[in-house]
Amino acid sequence: LAPRRILLVLDNLEQVIEAMPEVAALLTACPALKILATSREVLRLAAEYVFPVEPLTLPNPAHAQPPAELAATEAVALFVQRAQAANPSFSLTGANGPTVAAIVHRLDGLPLAVELAAARTRQLPPAALLGQLGARLRILAGGPRDAPARQRTLRDAIAWSYDLLSPEEQAIFRRLTVFAGGFDLEAVEVVCRPREEAGGDFLAGVASLVDKSLVRPEEGANGEPRYRMLETIREYALERLAAHGETEATGRRHAEFFCALAERTERPLSVGNQDLVARWMARLNVDHGNLRAALAWAIDRRATETALRLVGALVSFWFYRGEFPEGRAWAERAIAMDGNVPPPIRVNAMATACQHARLQGDFARALALGEEGLALARSCDDQFGVGNMLLHLGDVAENQRHYGRARAYFTEALAVFQALDEPAWAASALEGLAKCAMGRGDYVEAETCAQQRLALQRVLENPWDLAEALMIVGELARLRGDADRAARSFQESLAIHWREGHRYSIMWRLEHIAVLTGQAPERSGRLLGAAEVLRDEFGMPLEPAWEEEAHDPAVERVHTELGEVAFAAAWAAGRTLPLDAVVAEALAEPPAPIAAVSTRAAHGLTLREMEVLRLLAEGRSDREIGAALFVSHRTVMRHGLA
Repeated sequence: LAPRRILLVLDNLEQVIEAMPEVAALLTACPALKILATSREVLRLAAEYVFPVEPLTLPNPAHAQPPAELAATEAVALFVQRAQAANPSFSLTGANGPTVAAIVHRLDGLPLAVELAAARTRQLPPAALLGQLGARLRILAGGPRDAPARQRTLRDAIAWSYDLLSPEEQAIFRRLTVFAGGFDLEAVEVVCRPREEAGGDFLAGVASLVDKSLVRPEEGANGEPRYRMLETIREYALERLAAHGETEATGRRHAEFFCALAERTERPLSVGNQDLVARWMARLNVDHGNLRAALAWAIDRRATETALRLVGALVSFWFYRGEFPEGRAWAERAIAMDGNVPPPIRVNAMATACQHARLQGDFARALALGEEGLALARSCDDQFGVGNMLLHLGDVAENQRHYGRARAYFTEALAVFQALDEPAWAASALEGLAKCAMGRGDYVEAETCAQQRLALQRVLENPWDLAEALMIVGELARLRGDADRAARSFQESLAIHWREGHRYSIMWRLEHIAVLTGQAPERSGRLLGAAEVLRDEFGMPLEPAWEEEAHDPAVERVHTELGEVAFAAAWAAGRTLPLDAVVAEALAEPPAPIAAVSTRAAHGLTLREMEVLRLLAEGRSDREIGAALFVSHRTVMRHGLA
């Protein structure tokens, strides 16, 4: 070979990796020789240029695609080609296209897995095949008889790579399966190392698994290195973990690690400045799957303390993301568990459940949880828990317009947090007192509390709380008729929440800006329609006081000014516009003040009340009328009884 210019093709070199020095010697002896080699493992030769073979490209899961667009992706194209080889009558259609897209996604775009799955269409239509993929390794078998044995089933293909690992690499590989959605090296060091195992270079172990194409590197939160295992490979590794009797112990270490991580973020997310909140939210966001897995493990294994600690620590994470149904579901399951747990831990979890029940409009459950949690906190002299529960009970009372009771809760909470030297929490009590004062019409007290809170938040620099303080100042200005000041406050608050990605709070800002845009009814309609989409997304009902005093009058005013057709068009446009476009419109210019125009006719009924009565006379139900007039069924009942 020495004098010749030749290309030498070598396949599957991972099985003879020890012979690579001979390959290097061959390259040195033959200057004109080029070698094209395939291997599941990097060869680590000085002359080597590595070209990773990525999984096949996949359809965009974010939106439905027509068959021609789906077929342009590599994974779907391979599936269709191999399915037609097995079943000539198979074709990609609008009906089965989404199912085929889901199949190739479940298979991570791995060519062998896609080929084996496509061959099954001879016996199973795509929908049935997708239903079977919960056990990929069992269903993906029966490859061609003329293929190497390791390529006839997916399990054998992965087992081939597993068997080539050292015992230490095999241990890391199978323990990595407890991670859901990815992991970083800090987590690997804790979760994959049993206490009885000393030493071991886990960084080198993970790097070796990356070189062997069993783990994939990716960029994590804040640019830190992160890794993940394809779900198809993870299924095999889970089998190995169970076979070695390590499932329970590894799952416990995983739950304990992510419980500790959640607790590290609890205070920064509650009272931290903008940079801290952004950094820790980014960290928790990438580990959302791991947090869910840790909660599921703790609840399934009746690890009560771990479950309650997680639920208490994740309250701000769920709140910022607007995930009230999920947060409440986990919290309710955790607090229902028995177990000898320090009372402050249970109080903290009950506070999470109370808050999320209130945010979903379940005031009865929120009140019961708040009162039980407050009694438990007082019984063990948990002063922080006392203050926290008083805040939640104050919110429940204020949302139901029981302003006197709410004021008492907030006043006591303020004293508790001032004694504890917790200015951020004291600021929350001031917000509650400002809301109660506004509800009672005492704008002087409301202004005093609101300005005190705003001054505190500008110093503390927590973005969420600063934005909330601006909302109180803006709402007070709106009630006093100062639309310009209200608009500036609402827009500054919206800008903060948009920058921080708080979709839930964007909803409120859109509504508050909409009720001010009296001289731009189309804009009001669009903003209200967009806010309705977010309310649907988060399962958030309108608060009675806001609905009656501001929201419904604004809907009625805009409907009157535009007329039925233009109003419906503006509302529908708001529901379909991208959120960034809606926010840009809301921030574009200060809304104009509303002219004080009465909508009541001479006989004392408003136009909206007349419309409700007309539809009631036609036999429409409350919910049908609400949908037709873009108001809640509770508003319909109120107008019908007016």
